[in-house]
Amino acid sequence: MYAIRGSTATSQYDGFAEHERSGTGPTANLEWLADRLAELGGSTHEQTLVLLVGGRGPYDFRLRVAQSHLRDDLTPSHWSHAALLDDVGDPLGSTVVREVSLEPRDGFGMPATDNAVQTTTLDWYADPQVVPNIAVLCVPVPSAAWQGRRDTPGRAEQTSVLEQLTQQRVIVDLPALVLRWLGFVWGAGRAGNPLVEGDGVPSAVLIETLVSAAGYDLTPGLDSRAATPEGFWQTARWWHTYFELQDRPPVRGSYWVADRIDYAPPRGRTVP
Repeated sequence: MYAIRGSTATSQYDGFAEHERSGTGPTANLEWLADRLAELGGSTHEQTLVLLVGGRGPYDFRLRVAQSHLRDDLTPSHWSHAALLDDVGDPLGSTVVREVSLEPRDGFGMPATDNAVQTTTLDWYADPQVVPNIAVLCVPVPSAAWQGRRDTPGRAEQTSVLEQLTQQRVIVDLPALVLRWLGFVWGAGRAGNPLVEGDGVPSAVLIETLVSAAGYDLTPGLDSRAATPEGFWQTARWWHTYFELQDRPPVRGSYWVADRIDYAPPRGRTVP
């Protein structure tokens, strides 16, 4: 079992709040997100927006169960995927999403050419029948810190952290992680749970790597190479005191969990 360090907080962070999704149509997740982003406020340039989703498909199920090792009660995680949002678009569904999905919208192509980093749009996650669980995290890191090019006095323009990551697998080999997790999801050969050996979920490792390069630790309870959507969820809920002690803003956000994978009630015992 992979080691995880627990927070010392005695209560959950009230800046990461539960908000029910009232809509039920095929774009209800976008409607929910629009309301939450309006409530959270702030320019998208001043923060990094992370999307968490939890689906019902076989890939989602395997990923949610794999992360049970990070939960005290060993129940499956609510989350199967994480993604980065670019500048919020109009309409909202046109917002560009950066991710490393095990079920990419347009297929894998040749992952080695861009270090497995994929681009899609937010409307891919619009339907609550497909993606019942949804959360948005506001990480207090300007998106330009990982997204934009940098000008250094006396030097030529430098590529962004995101561009460096897509061009240099020495930073983190995301195609190798994708292969490991596909083997586990498919039950291929003797493939075990990669997380137990310290290999995080590719979608979360991408985000942790970019945000860490900007100076913010999004998984203080985990080794950064073992980043997971569950780890992000735990950070937002429980690690606010850790950031406050460092005089740093904690992660804010909203969530709605409509699909829980829980244990059945314990069997009754007949006393003779």
